[in-house]
Amino acid sequence: MELKNQSSLPVTVINLTNIKEPLLTTISKNQDYIRIGALVTASEIVSDTKIHELFPVLHRAAETLASKQIRNVATVGGNICTASPAGDLSTALVSLDAICEILSTENKIREVYLREFFKGVRKTCLNKNEILRSIRIPFVFGYEKIKSDYIKIGVRKSMECSVVSLAYQIYLRRTGEIINSGVAIGSSAPAVMFTKSACDFLIGKNWDELDETDIEEFAKK
Repeated sequence: MELKNQSSLPVTVINLTNIKEPLLTTISKNQDYIRIGALVTASEIVSDTKIHELFPVLHRAAETLASKQIRNVATVGGNICTASPAGDLSTALVSLDAICEILSTENKIREVYLREFFKGVRKTCLNKNEILRSIRIPFVFGYEKIKSDYIKIGVRKSMECSVVSLAYQIYLRRTGEIINSGVAIGSSAPAVMFTKSACDFLIGKNWDELDETDIEEFAKK
């Protein structure tokens, strides 16, 4: 569809599907982060037990993306590089403060936070000689519980493109104290927005003791 819309422009299409480089095609984990290759599909995210356990918001976003048939072919890199403010995986990954690993034709890697990767509707910070190689999600340490979900509202019940979406992952101590939070909003601006002031507002508060005043203040921020 996008190629049809730009049919008057000279476009060169490079198909990456047959590249077998593990950093592009696999999900890997070390002591500090999980790395997801740009060619990993939404279905692979849904079926990955570590992502389900550690990053429920991303699992849920992948699970609600389009249909099963589309999830089998839709990739993380495609969802991100389309740079749609309604991107399901993009919104979840921004809430997790994910980092882009960008590869150039000179075999150099540069890193950019995903929230800074988007420059507007269908616009990214990629240069003409670069591709998105992988996404890195850093771990948060010292928590005992997670509150996490991806919620989207569309004009119809199935295969919807979000009118608005909300992704959140909040880390708690056993006592309910919030030690880290990530909240992102999709479809409400030219790019997915990370709500830093709202996230900062939650730090140190007790999840079980949030009152109406706290909720209203969080919503304003």
